[in-house]
Amino acid sequence: MDFGASMFMTDYCIPAAELGRALEERGFESLWNPEHSHIPLSRKTPFPGGGDVPKMYYDAMDPFITLTAAATEGGIAVTVEDDGIGVPQEDLARILEPFEHGGGRSEGSEHAKGAGLGLTLVKAFAELHGGWLELDSKLGEGFKATVILPAAVPATAS
Repeated sequence: MDFGASMFMTDYCIPAAELGRALEERGFESLWNPEHSHIPLSRKTPFPGGGDVPKMYYDAMDPFITLTAAATEGGIAVTVEDDGIGVPQEDLARILEPFEHGGGRSEGSEHAKGAGLGLTLVKAFAELHGGWLELDSKLGEGFKATVILPAAVPATAS
């Protein structure tokens, strides 16, 4: 079948991977996620439809995430990057600690979701393979995490 499906992904819809599998099982060839414009924190311009901006626009999944793998001198670098809200420079070291989040621990914070173990585990796995994790972020400009792994794990002294 040469048909695809489109879904406006939000925090409360079917997860993209689950939807992709369901569509594939039914013979669809693709899943398209429409681009959404970023809603500024300041609402100086009224919503064109009148009233408040509908909840689904605030909860939309950000499709602007890239995954890159590149050969480096003696290894490989894998980078995940987004153009989201970013993390303040002073928080980059802290978010590598277990149970920490980019937005702190405030209850209403979007970054308070999850266990706060993702980057801790990525760093540990990279180091177990003789590599390291680099973080880069600027508030309001996005976040980038790069794992650098050697082509071969260095021999350990016995």
